[in-house]
Amino acid sequence: MVGFNGQEGGVFYSFEIPLFAQALNKSIFEHGVDMEVVRESLRIKCLTQITPFSPNLCADWIISTYKIDETDDDRERAARLVAFLGEIIFNEGGVNQLQQHAAGETATYAYYFTEEYKPDPPNPLWSMPDWLKTSADHADELPFMFGGPLIKKDMEKNDIWKSKALVLSI
Repeated sequence: MVGFNGQEGGVFYSFEIPLFAQALNKSIFEHGVDMEVVRESLRIKCLTQITPFSPNLCADWIISTYKIDETDDDRERAARLVAFLGEIIFNEGGVNQLQQHAAGETATYAYYFTEEYKPDPPNPLWSMPDWLKTSADHADELPFMFGGPLIKKDMEKNDIWKSKALVLSI
């Protein structure tokens, strides 16, 4: 089984992108991300993880494909960057795994989890700004998949768990 979440890239927006922003004396959590931070972070990601031969061309292609430069709104730009980060880091590999497994003789399952889940207390490892979180981030589905100790306290505090259909499925 392979799962995909609506905003898998949020974890990288919270961990990686602040490092690039800090190097440029900028912050990304209140107002979003400007093109200088986008371009530099993508250039480095292309250089180290995608292709060392033409990182500038690679970054330009990503910016064009995800229309990151077609908005003046830094928050919208951040959302588009998060979409790319999730697809390249998690979704691309997951789809490859699903295709390889489906070529075999056993059943293949996948899910797409989009619930805008905000754990209470917040995730201590990372969290996206409220203005950016519109769907499930990386690992947000774990309480829904496994329940038990992961959700016991949260069930009492969070309205999402009060859904009758959800409670019946747990």
